[in-house]
Amino acid sequence: MRRNLLVILLGLLFLALLTWLGGLVANLPPASSESGQQQVRAGPYEVTLQLSPDPPLSTQPATIVLRIAEVASGTLINDAHVQVESTMPEMDMDLPTVSALPSSDGLYRARVQFVMAGLWQLHVTIQRSAHPDTSLLFQVTAH
Repeated sequence: MRRNLLVILLGLLFLALLTWLGGLVANLPPASSESGQQQVRAGPYEVTLQLSPDPPLSTQPATIVLRIAEVASGTLINDAHVQVESTMPEMDMDLPTVSALPSSDGLYRARVQFVMAGLWQLHVTIQRSAHPDTSLLFQVTAH
């Protein structure tokens, strides 16, 4: 009798453990098939985008880091005004445009809250005095 009760209790404990582990795994974001960075050339610039977290989550703000360099020399650009506009074409949804602020390491950073999972387009506009404005596009998938 005690042995049967022990087997039943162990079985229930095992099921409870599997249920708990399944809940943990279900909350993990899916692995990204994209590399951690995207790179685009536009006009005289090569722009590298890095997201954190990657992939971005709709439940928390994402940090966008842009590295802007001149294609010809590889020199980092530190004197630009950079705007990021986020749109979700499938839902005809736009987020407020944000300014990416330069940091001391030559990178530009902005925070964006993707309000829904899915494909988002990031329209980046680079403005520098005595240079024409340059626009480029990145695509990211929020989870």
